Amino acid sequence: MSSRALLIVARTPEAEAAAKRLPLATAAPLFRAVLRCWIASAAAAGATPIIACSGEDRRRLADFATCIEQRGAAFGERLANAVEDARKLGFESVILTGIDAPPCALETAFALLENGADVVAPSRDGGVNLIGVQSLEFLRTIRLRESHLLQRCRRTFRALFVLSAASDIDSMADIAAARREQAWSGYRALLARCLAHASNAAALERPAVTAPLRFSVSRAPPLTR
Repeated sequence: MSSRALLIVARTPEAEAAAKRLPLATAAPLFRAVLRCWIASAAAAGATPIIACSGEDRRRLADFATCIEQRGAAFGERLANAVEDARKLGFESVILTGIDAPPCALETAFALLENGADVVAPSRDGGVNLIGVQSLEFLRTIRLRESHLLQRCRRTFRALFVLSAASDIDSMADIAAARREQAWSGYRALLARCLAHASNAAALERPAVTAPLRFSVSRAPPLTR
């Protein structure tokens, strides 16, 4: 068994789209494609992909990879517990990611972690898309969608290596931004479908504008004497 594990903290692609109020018909396939690419990237890096999910999502995600159930109330607690559970399974190097950002240099990330560095891949909103650290205590302090997480990582870890940044998908604005980024280049068709679907839906919801009625009033000719 590999000593490396890529821990993918995820809901089902459909649940991910619904939670972010994105169009289910086009956003779910996008998140599904990202999940599959992370799994392929893990295999290329000699790592075992493991999905950390809720109990209700476990059956549907088991077709993608081995699943472990998330434990804990707070977001950071669930992250730390998932890493701890992966280590109990025998994995020494554990990296965390999600399914709302594309794979980055995973082999590089594992090599850095195994050589004593801590590693993150930033998101454009100040958070991180990937994190590999030894400290479970730090993971417990992470809040969901924390906008200053990258800054905290820089302050906390002396040997921090920062990989390339990419947008993470939380909204239609993020999808529009991602379409312009190199990191998302392999997903441009899926991103375009999301934008087109949203545009069509907005057009259907827009009320029709009717021209105001205009009446032509004719004047009678002036009276003559």
